[in-house]
Amino acid sequence: MAQRNDDVILIRRWFQRLQVCAQTVDFAGSRPLFADNIITFGSFTAFTIGREATEQEQWRHVWGHIDQFRWRFDDLRTLLSGDRLTAVGMAVNRTGISGGSNS
Repeated sequence: MAQRNDDVILIRRWFQRLQVCAQTVDFAGSRPLFADNIITFGSFTAFTIGREATEQEQWRHVWGHIDQFRWRFDDLRTLLSGDRLTAVGMAVNRTGISGGSNS
């Protein structure tokens, strides 16, 4: 169980680093957080394949326009593979351009 807790702490730290990058619109700082072959979904395209494409087609259109971007760390959910080579984490909270509701 201690190993799982350590892994969750590492996932939380990853989200913290990404949060700072999104808040400061630091694309260069975010690049090392993602594999070159990342697959994402978002506001402007259904799916984007590749880190460079994700930055150009998603992040550059969104990050500078999000108010008060924060992850909901108290509600962080994680999935870890048995071999610890794959991890998934989810937790989001943001206010949009128009001051919309949290999602």
